[in-house]
Amino acid sequence: HVFKRGRVFFTAGDDGFAAHAVEFRQQAPLRRGDQNVVFSTPRVGDEEEAGIFAYERTGGGGSGYALVVLNTNPRHASTTVAAGRGMAVTAAPGSTLVDVLGPEGDAATVEGDGTVRVTVPPLSARIFVPR
Repeated sequence: HVFKRGRVFFTAGDDGFAAHAVEFRQQAPLRRGDQNVVFSTPRVGDEEEAGIFAYERTGGGGSGYALVVLNTNPRHASTTVAAGRGMAVTAAPGSTLVDVLGPEGDAATVEGDGTVRVTVPPLSARIFVPR
């Protein structure tokens, strides 16, 4: 099983899902709204994007937005890039998206062409919301 106890999703310490549960509940798009898959790859080897799956959540009773990026690859960090181009998102170009799972200040910026590049550690997730 890919997600085992002791990994980021199941630990109860400062970096685990439980430590962020209250913050997640405050993000309406993570609880309800529309879901749109923005990146998926069949690659599972040593490719740069191997194991990445990403989706956006919008709405949730307002104009909320969240970008959820998962890396199911157990061997290496992977990036949301295909054919040299970042992942297309619906967030406005120039938007700063903050990772609610990462260290404070960990952010990604949506490029002028509406794409963003996000690197995710092996068997981990990143959840971005607008700053």
